Amino acid sequence: MSSQSSVASRAIAPKIIESRQQYRSCHIHVPHSEQRLPAIFFNNAYYSFFKVEKDKNRAVELSIRLHRRGETTIITNVSRGYVIWIEEAEAKPSKPVQNSSKCTTSYKILTSPSQYQPCHIRVPDLNKPIAAIRSDGKYYSLFKITDDTQQAVQLIKRLSARGEETIITKTVKGYGIWVFEPEAIA
Repeated sequence: MSSQSSVASRAIAPKIIESRQQYRSCHIHVPHSEQRLPAIFFNNAYYSFFKVEKDKNRAVELSIRLHRRGETTIITNVSRGYVIWIEEAEAKPSKPVQNSSKCTTSYKILTSPSQYQPCHIRVPDLNKPIAAIRSDGKYYSLFKITDDTQQAVQLIKRLSARGEETIITKTVKGYGIWVFEPEAIA
């Protein structure tokens, strides 16, 4: 590689985010699709999931090619490798399903352990397995346990406003707040 092309590659090299605390996982809607897309919110912009690469250099090369096609990308470093995300300038955060014309939040409360299976899952941006439940074929990671009903409802409202799909479980320890993990692996 010539020094001129090396300089050009560095100039368009994507940002690699090393810590999950630097961005927020979410879901978005984009104008060209009816589907709810997994995404991250970073530096006041939404980025949709593109691909996971095990090799850092391969992820950077692919990101540079996308940049040359006019895409803005970032890469997150996760336990499975490097996730490439593409900026979605016209994205809107996914909105929760509304129960009525009033601003209310829709969520499920599972009152019986027969309605879900406890398990552990892996998600792309964490190195260790995390506590989860499986319900209706979907995995939900544990967000928080609270013994206060009002606090549980307030947390659900905040998470839903961010576009998160949530479930509450009623247990002897209190109320478990669980968040849908679309990229979870059991």
